[in-house]
Amino acid sequence: MLAEDDRVRAFTQRELAPLRDAPDRVSFDLMATTRAIIENWGSKSAAAAALRISRPVLYDRIAKIEHILGTRLDHAEVRASLHVAMISADGDGPTGAHKGPHK
Repeated sequence: MLAEDDRVRAFTQRELAPLRDAPDRVSFDLMATTRAIIENWGSKSAAAAALRISRPVLYDRIAKIEHILGTRLDHAEVRASLHVAMISADGDGPTGAHKGPHK
């Protein structure tokens, strides 16, 4: 499907590479946090609850994500772009964005 299109793969790589390139544990935490923010429509309270972390920890992770990506997660367009990239990456199998127990 989407993951088979070279243009979509390039888009997915461009959107997620900065987060994927972080050290393993940091990358997992930041990817999981990004996913939680997206899946909870930008609600920080709901994202923190979904991740079972405190809001200060969530805010720290969001600051790291925004610094790495050079943009703000409170913009719907940014979340939509990351969401599409994550959906595409999930279709890539074990090398996709979804790693670990959270889905």
